[in-house]
Amino acid sequence: MRTVSGDTRFPAAAPGRSPGGSREAEPYGAETYGAGPDGAGPDGAEPSDAGLIEASLTAPERFAGVFDRHADEIHAYAGRRLGPEHADDVTAETFLVAFRKRHRYDTSRPDARPWLYGIAGNLISGHRRSEVRRLRALARAPRDAGERGAHEEERGARCGRARRPAARPRRRAGQAVGRRA
Repeated sequence: MRTVSGDTRFPAAAPGRSPGGSREAEPYGAETYGAGPDGAGPDGAEPSDAGLIEASLTAPERFAGVFDRHADEIHAYAGRRLGPEHADDVTAETFLVAFRKRHRYDTSRPDARPWLYGIAGNLISGHRRSEVRRLRALARAPRDAGERGAHEEERGARCGRARRPAARPRRRAGQAVGRRA
């Protein structure tokens, strides 16, 4: 085991990692700054997400690069939060919202993942709220056909009572309608 300066309590840092094991701090997206008009990074490197999004404003098909990079990650996130049956829908909706709002993206941030995760998180929250509403509505509904008949009869009886006209106050002798005495 390699150690830091002879101390066996702390293993030596692996390349790119601090002695505590976390990644060394690099400027946010330092490897992707300097994207050109086609979205390509410096020296023809792979374009940053910001570059692709910016390029997609004039050539919408360029947004497919953002989808190709991050769709699997967003799909896995949605699957962990909602289950695999809803992950496809949330992923598709996430990229649809991102595409529609790409003109609002802050291109000073080269990595679009935080933006995409934020969109996905909002969609997941909305999905959960609608699921809670649906489950509450189901809980109020009758459970089977036999129960449904009794429920409708009871409801009809309550509604019938409520719809009867209210008794009109009786007028005193000599009191005219619409006048106050």
